[in-house]
Amino acid sequence: MSDRYVAFLRGINVGGHAIVSMADLRKSFAAMGFDDVATYIQSGNVVFSSGGGPPEAADIEAHLARDFGGVTSAVVLRSAAELDVLVDANPYLTPDADPKALYVSFLGAPPAAEKAKAFGVPAGASERMTLVGQDVYQYFPEGYGRTKLSGAWLEKGLGVRATTRNWRTVTTLRRMAGE
Repeated sequence: MSDRYVAFLRGINVGGHAIVSMADLRKSFAAMGFDDVATYIQSGNVVFSSGGGPPEAADIEAHLARDFGGVTSAVVLRSAAELDVLVDANPYLTPDADPKALYVSFLGAPPAAEKAKAFGVPAGASERMTLVGQDVYQYFPEGYGRTKLSGAWLEKGLGVRATTRNWRTVTTLRRMAGE
């Protein structure tokens, strides 16, 4: 039996850089031996099945770099089961929360204990963030495009790579991974 996974590729088709067609991306994942490969929107979200155990992000990154002429993209993986837990546990998903203000940053590895303990938004910031394991739940009341607490800020503070998705994308990928 195959397990379902989502690969979150950072920096694909953003700002005119690292342009990769979704059809080619699906072909590349199929060539790696993954099944039931599907993509969602143009920004590097790939849902797939793996019968050979959990995939390794570094292996996928190396394969993609070869397939796409040196295009490099950090890959962060989550299983369908991990996405189920993540979606159900969002501390900011309240009846009065605007879903358009909800985001999740997926971390490539758990941050070091001292970095995790020190993590928090600056005093006076309207944004809210909660680190749970390898995921950061985020609430941006003024919108993600206006925050100074970007992915680069998060990576610097936690010392690990991260890629961020809005709540609609997260819930859509959860549904796709569960199919």
